[in-house]
Amino acid sequence: IALLGYLAVLHARMGGMLRNFGMIATGIIAFSLVVMAWYGVNFVLGAGLHTYGFGAGGVEYVAVLILAHFLLVLYASMVRKK
Repeated sequence: IALLGYLAVLHARMGGMLRNFGMIATGIIAFSLVVMAWYGVNFVLGAGLHTYGFGAGGVEYVAVLILAHFLLVLYASMVRKK
């Protein structure tokens, strides 16, 4: 999933749909896919396929991190428009 997210970002860049700021913003958002794929599936959802990856809790931490990513992009886009 994370690979597909980053491939979509690169595809949009090569296709001319994204420029410098768009590449940075979507790269930050795509990192949320990495967080969910690595930490979220194993610890938040508890549905990982590997025996080492099971745990419980952490929903708040992941939600705060992903919210921080979105707020960072929102803030940067507001500052950029000024």
